[in-house]
Amino acid sequence: MNVDETVRPGGELTIEHLRHPTNTQLTIAEMLAEGLPNRRQSTPVRQWKRRQAREFLSGLRGVKAAHRAYARYGISAPYGLLRLAVIPAGEPLVDLGLVSTKIITTDGVDYVANAFAATASYTPGNFKYHGIGTNNTAAVVGDRALNTEITTEYLTNSTRPAGTQVKGGTGIYTTVGTVTVDASVGAVEWGLFTQAATGAQSQPANSMLDRVVYSIVNLANGDSIQATFTLTFPNGG
Repeated sequence: MNVDETVRPGGELTIEHLRHPTNTQLTIAEMLAEGLPNRRQSTPVRQWKRRQAREFLSGLRGVKAAHRAYARYGISAPYGLLRLAVIPAGEPLVDLGLVSTKIITTDGVDYVANAFAATASYTPGNFKYHGIGTNNTAAVVGDRALNTEITTEYLTNSTRPAGTQVKGGTGIYTTVGTVTVDASVGAVEWGLFTQAATGAQSQPANSMLDRVVYSIVNLANGDSIQATFTLTFPNGG
């Protein structure tokens, strides 16, 4: 595993595993504190977060706009927070913390609308399958799939792992998934799906709620990347 394109990780990567709050709504200040590099982080992690900072801040602008709309007009907009940790085979966990804040996809909100309409087979609880890929084309709200999802590199070929699911505070849903690979992967994108099997996007069988692009994380055979996705629905009106 390598979270830095130029510096191979060593003993300095053994850092404290922080317990990030996933059951309460975060303020913008709290997101900034967790998402940006700081001196408490190891050098490779801090370098990685510097490369990720532009993507992180880009997403944060949308969340800030959502917060302003909520405060001024009582308008509620759902958004997702993604935290990543890398687990090298046989080595301590490397916590990358908060890496992205994004508004969820068009397909994601359409899926939820279908569920409210009691359309057959639309079950929001199916959004628990974590996928990763190798194409860092910028994420947009109209994304319906990962650009280049891995297949045979998953520990079980073409099968995304199911994450745990937790109901947090009011309007907060969290799923934690650990993706283990059995071949070298330069992971740069993540998505949350409604089914384990990879393949062409379709609703409702293989719908994607969110897609995040991040600075490269090089995984070797047996390494894992752990994704913690928190979906927040602020109450408004």
